[in-house]
Formats: sequence, structure tokens, C-alpha cells
Amino acid sequence: MIREFRIKILAFEYNEQIHGKREKCIQFQLQKLFARLQLKFLQTEKTDGLTNSFNWGYTELSEQHDIQELCRILFDILNDKSDWINELFGGLLSSVVECSECKNKSERVDSFLDIPLPVISECT
Repeated sequence: MIREFRIKILAFEYNEQIHGKREKCIQFQLQKLFARLQLKFLQTEKTDGLTNSFNWGYTELSEQHDIQELCRILFDILNDKSDWINELFGGLLSSVVECSECKNKSERVDSFLDIPLPVISECT
């Protein structure tokens, strides 16, 4: 885990007027989970509070989610509340497309929070 991310989550100051009920506040539930893991109350920790804060029903909970999907959902939610997600994980991606015939170039800059990298394996 990225140390700065953990520090930001643990420094979060919950306010019911701003963040709503604790049960539905993802930042609070993540903070609670991180604190319990750091203090090592138990060998394992339940994530029920965090998953419930996502408002996922039975269908979403019974589906397998990959880490990229979880990060996108989490980062989108946290990014709406503060700008430190972009500071830690964000970047700019510049792409240039050039026409092979007329040599005209088109440039585009997009922001990102993750970079999907295709992994290709060869069968032997």
C-alpha cells in the first residue's frame, strides 16, 4: 500500500453534517479498517463496513471484482471529496496520431488515475 494514501485516510476527519452517516461514508469505513489493521486487533479483519458503504447489493457482492475496478470506484468517490487522489495517483498522458499519407498530426492530452497495461503471454 502507498504510505501517503494510508496517511491521508488515517488523517480523515469525519463530520456527519458533511459526510453523512458513518455506515455510508466510504472514507470513514476505510479509515476504520486501516486503523484496525494497523493496531492488529485480530488476525483477520472483516470488510463488511467498507463494502456496505459502497451501497452494493447482493448481486454486486456476489460478483468478483478486480482491483482496477475497485480502485476506479474508490478513487472516483474519494476524488469527488478531495483533490489529494490526483496528487498521489494522477498524471497526464499525451498521445500523438500522425496520418501516414498527409503527415498531419493530432495531439491529445488526457488525465489518468491508472494506466491499463495489456499483458501478452506466449504459449509454449
